[in-house]
Amino acid sequence: MSGEKKEVLFEIQNLCRYFTLDKHNTLKAVNNVSLTIHKGETVGIVGESGCGKTTLGRTIKRLYTATSGKVLYKGQDIFAMNKEQAHKYAKEVQMIFQDPYSSLDPRMTVREIIREGMLNHDIHKGDRAAQDQFIDRLLLMVGLNREHADRFPHEFSGGQRQRIGIARALAVRPEVIICDEPTSALDVSIQAQVINLLKNLQEEFGLTLIFISHNLSLVKYISDRVGVMYLGSMVELAPSDNLYEMPAHPYTQALISAIPIPDPVVQKSRKIIELKGDIPSPINTPDDACSFASRCPYATPACSKHAPKLELVGENHYATCDRVLKGETAV
Repeated sequence: MSGEKKEVLFEIQNLCRYFTLDKHNTLKAVNNVSLTIHKGETVGIVGESGCGKTTLGRTIKRLYTATSGKVLYKGQDIFAMNKEQAHKYAKEVQMIFQDPYSSLDPRMTVREIIREGMLNHDIHKGDRAAQDQFIDRLLLMVGLNREHADRFPHEFSGGQRQRIGIARALAVRPEVIICDEPTSALDVSIQAQVINLLKNLQEEFGLTLIFISHNLSLVKYISDRVGVMYLGSMVELAPSDNLYEMPAHPYTQALISAIPIPDPVVQKSRKIIELKGDIPSPINTPDDACSFASRCPYATPACSKHAPKLELVGENHYATCDRVLKGETAV
């Protein structure tokens, strides 16, 4: 992302999404996450399975309501929208789901799947021929053929199904696409094709992408900025190059140390940071302690009594570690 000032699309303020399991237990899937997203950029969200990144994406999409906090889209609270505003928001913010098969209706042809959103949002309203031409063009854009339009999802490979999901998202001419682990079910060679496709489409249509994944190598390749989540909280946020070259939070350092390097000599000499202990339960997590304290190699008794906030530790670089904030480690 270049240095010029970009239009702010999203302002996420202290967002929480809790799930009440019973009268005694609450799952804090997303806990006090704050984030700003600018028009035209790609923000990657990474973390271990169960860290809350998918719940964050679904809450931004309005598939879940927020327990507290706000998501402002172009200055407007998405959870205070009326029916007409919510309908427009659904058009402008689309989502590509993790499983490219279960997210497609097996009883509908590809043409019907893509047309469904167009009908709902009045794209080429009443002109079926224009809709068909647009669908054919979309399929070509995502690397499929026109004749694929009249087939059913089960007739395609995983990579082809994901391309159908991308075409469906593009069909309503969105401004933002939330990509929820869009390559996790695909072979490595197909992953690269889908990522390059997303980058090309972003450039062509001026899209803003929120890219959710546990694959740090993919996130580095596609993202302008990266947010690292742990146990429902955002523990680090920085421009992609800065994060990978100078990770500040101990959790981020451990994640990046585990990324394999395609050079056996270098890989053998690298020190991989092994985290001790089990991941704490996300149920009834305390708000007055660092969520990473039980696994952190640098934890002190104070870490179990104080929950650090996301604060500036470098140029556009934020982290929640008191050790970093106090200047006890370089960023």
